[in-house]
Amino acid sequence: MSTRRLAKLDFAPDRLAADLIAAESFTFNGAYSEFVLGEWRSCMLWNASGDVGEAHLSSGDQAAKLTAYGAAMPYLRSMIERSFRLDRLRFGRLARMAPGTVLVPHCDYLELDEGLVRLHVPLTTSRACLNAESDLVFHMATGEVWYLDARRIHSAVSTWDRARIHLILDFASGGRPEELLRIDCAPAERPADALVALPPLSPAEEASLLALGDVIDRFNHRDILAILVRKAFTHDMSLRSVFTRLTEIGMRSGDPDLIETLERQRRYFTVARG
Repeated sequence: MSTRRLAKLDFAPDRLAADLIAAESFTFNGAYSEFVLGEWRSCMLWNASGDVGEAHLSSGDQAAKLTAYGAAMPYLRSMIERSFRLDRLRFGRLARMAPGTVLVPHCDYLELDEGLVRLHVPLTTSRACLNAESDLVFHMATGEVWYLDARRIHSAVSTWDRARIHLILDFASGGRPEELLRIDCAPAERPADALVALPPLSPAEEASLLALGDVIDRFNHRDILAILVRKAFTHDMSLRSVFTRLTEIGMRSGDPDLIETLERQRRYFTVARG
């Protein structure tokens, strides 16, 4: 399976806006903050217990329960109930990304006993908000339903001046993602207008990045990681090469403890948790 657009939900702007105003009173938690360079917070609309305080994903084969936050967004709830297979739903979240934020490239579900199938639906976004998978950079427009293969390395960035808000739905795995929808799907595609063509790094830019090895240390290595991730959204470089370049930069420091830290970090985000 590969990341692709499946369908589009035709939201009534005024009714969706009313629900999003209600969501301003929700407590968005910082679970998974280690994956965030900036601020990315979420709140549960559906989960295993129905408790809004249960913020982490977990294994399980029971249909998700509506939380108080989900109940407080009646229009969005009705759209989800009409459009998706709730019997397969395990988690439903609002994810709010602050301006200037990037996500550490990572693979999901490494810590779970079983996989999930993830669908994204942007609720507020702009062309300044981008996602990436491997070496592909793309934009998901408001209301579009996208399947994201979360087991592949992926990331996201926002240079918008407002918070980007996505609905993220995780379903029990099995079958094709299209089978999770109760509405008609368009031919699954990566539409040309969603893809972003990027120039290669110049030799001078490559040298400038490597020169960060003269300043990298245990206090600033995540800042340098953020620089590299942002480069992956402005230049043609794969997400895995972010960690390769970070290792090369770290090697120049000559600090064995830092080099070990960077390797642990790479494995945690892309190979295995724990």
